Amino acid sequence: MSGRIYRRPVGDILQPSRFPPAVVRSLKQKSREWAGQYQQLPAPTSGIIFQPSWWKFFKSRDPLPDFDVVALSVDCAFKSAQQNDFVCIQKWGAVGPRCYLLEMVTQHLGYSATKAMIKALQQDGHLASVLLIEDKANGSAIIEELRRDDFGASVIAINPEGGKESRAYAASADCEAGNVYLPEDADWLAGFLRTAAAFPAVKHDDEIDALTQFLNWRRQRNDNLGLLDLFKSGRAARFLAGLFRAPARPKMVTVATPAVSSCAHCGSPRIHKIGNGPQGDVFHCNVCGKHSDPSMFAKAESCARCGSTATPQLVAGGQTRCQNCGLQTWPEGAQQPKVAAFSRRDAVDDRWDRGMFGRFG
Repeated sequence: MSGRIYRRPVGDILQPSRFPPAVVRSLKQKSREWAGQYQQLPAPTSGIIFQPSWWKFFKSRDPLPDFDVVALSVDCAFKSAQQNDFVCIQKWGAVGPRCYLLEMVTQHLGYSATKAMIKALQQDGHLASVLLIEDKANGSAIIEELRRDDFGASVIAINPEGGKESRAYAASADCEAGNVYLPEDADWLAGFLRTAAAFPAVKHDDEIDALTQFLNWRRQRNDNLGLLDLFKSGRAARFLAGLFRAPARPKMVTVATPAVSSCAHCGSPRIHKIGNGPQGDVFHCNVCGKHSDPSMFAKAESCARCGSTATPQLVAGGQTRCQNCGLQTWPEGAQQPKVAAFSRRDAVDDRWDRGMFGRFG
């Protein structure tokens, strides 16, 4: 009896009365529940933790970069029986942030066979400098044996923290960033992608355990590896040299010599400019504390009272005082203050205007 073949268009709903299109769309938003309960396929197309679109690929025959580190990541099992978990051994190469899965073996192996397979992968292709083994199941014994046999690589016992899912979420950041490369021509690639998309809803997750073991170990040491790269590039030497470099000598600044080279009152050369007077710059003497104006250094006319030709002294308000008889006179053209009908406020303002407060006082 021949069976019938029914062909349905993509997206066709079997029972639209029970599951209208709007209900189906809302159910599909939860990819894990939709794939497991409604499609009987626990691996959703979009992936649960590891999205299929995150993976990058390379061809085994293409030239590979010079790796910073090559490591073997091993997830061991207790026994080699068919009903037990698999043993997964992965060889990784890492350069900068990028990680390449070079080889992978997933089989039911016992203690001796696991040890022999690790040594075989070490001799095949790139030589690993680090061996990561989870310190559980047969891993503890293999760690001791390989350390005693001088395996040729640093044997590191891994004690994982947290559950499988938490470690997978931590490692998924490298995958999401596009830093994990897989060989597109490997015969085990299709099975690995299905396992990664369905994780953690899979029976055997040894391949994911080996992957997360290496990625998390690598990420935790990124800071140290970055420091090594810094020293290799020579930037660290230049940075340290800058820290211990002798301080630069201050630049010599040439200061213009003022037109007035000494105080008119005491003759001290320790003078400095403090402002502009009626006929030029005004200087202050650091010794006697008096001010001097360029007009004082010009040839003075004889005093109208005593006839002295001594250089007059500049006093408050802008007047000059004869050093012989003390007569104070206003410079030619200067406005003299009022002396009649002056209020106290007018007098204060006038004194401020003529510089009797703060400027020459």
